Amino acid sequence: MDHGLPPRALIIGGSLSGLFAAASLRAIGWEVEVFERSASELSGRGGGLVLQPAVLAAIAFAGLDAGRVVGVPSGERIFLNRAGQVVQRSHAPQTQTSWNLLYGILRRGLPAGVVHANQQLLRFEQHAGGVTAYFAGGRQASGDLLIGADGAGSAVWAQLLPGLAPRAPGPTSRRRRCKKPRRRWMGPASACGNGICGPTGAASMRAAPRCWATAATTRRR
Repeated sequence: MDHGLPPRALIIGGSLSGLFAAASLRAIGWEVEVFERSASELSGRGGGLVLQPAVLAAIAFAGLDAGRVVGVPSGERIFLNRAGQVVQRSHAPQTQTSWNLLYGILRRGLPAGVVHANQQLLRFEQHAGGVTAYFAGGRQASGDLLIGADGAGSAVWAQLLPGLAPRAPGPTSRRRRCKKPRRRWMGPASACGNGICGPTGAASMRAAPRCWATAATTRRR
């Protein structure tokens, strides 16, 4: 590549990891292009998250405008017995947020034309000048760096580690949200605590009296 120009990164995958990589590289002077295989917008696809300090640090590093609300606080976890009596309270101060809210912050922070939808990576080639990516439909893109952030079924992984496909463990838990506490006992892993209830988009995020969740295997309904 011409090193008289800013370095360029090709990021395969336009979900949170790909967008965080793009925003962070732009903050240090890189040009970036993000290639997402899905044809439609990814917003609304994720669930609730506990906001970690590293996420806030990454948002600040990238110079992104997180807006006034990045989550809602939760103070404790409450464990009940079969009779619905409180048997344990755990002090667990956390900030609850949503995948969709973080995705919106990242997408708004990138200029138009940086994220390309409906771009399925076929292969990439490394060469003396950098790397070139080839996509279904005939598109090509070249850069100094290629980042694989394309998740499960990663095309980047498949080329780098052929024959070593990641194995999905399957669902290991179920998460439920409700406006009112349930009276029916849901098992020893049940818990409730202050947090998010209802839709968790940026406009509807709010504190709620209780959130309930129960661990379950795929056979348990």
